[in-house]
Amino acid sequence: MKKLLITLTTVASIASLTFAANATYSLEKANDNELNLLLDSNSDVYGLQFDLNYDASEIKLSEESINHMFSNGDSRSNMSVYSKIKTPGLARVIMFDLSGEAIITSDNAENILSMNIEKLSASNTFSLTIDNVIMAGLHGSEIICSDSQTFDFNLMDSTSPIETKIV
Repeated sequence: MKKLLITLTTVASIASLTFAANATYSLEKANDNELNLLLDSNSDVYGLQFDLNYDASEIKLSEESINHMFSNGDSRSNMSVYSKIKTPGLARVIMFDLSGEAIITSDNAENILSMNIEKLSASNTFSLTIDNVIMAGLHGSEIICSDSQTFDFNLMDSTSPIETKIV
């Protein structure tokens, strides 16, 4: 009996590693004043938190300018998005739904957040870094994702971002 329990425990551990929840994210330029956060996951995502670092002399970002992208007819339209400009150049964003609705479902890629920015400098290029990323699945289970990525943008270029660096 003891061997059976050890074998079942080992098989369950291997199975859980094989089916680990993973997600990726990216920032895309929608237009010269708007960036969208694209989320792709092999598991349902119920919660998201990250820090957004940027040069406050190049662009302006406000708490009111970060919103979910779900239409009124979407069951996720009541999704809560909280953002706080902690210091100029650092915003913390948290997204979840108190009723338990998933932000995205498994094996799905979707734009989930819109960030309106205001250009402040004469330069047409700027960078944003997303770091301290925490994603949660059902019942708070961990979803593995890159902890930090830098996205470089050029407002004169229609493609976006011009370069992505995983830190």
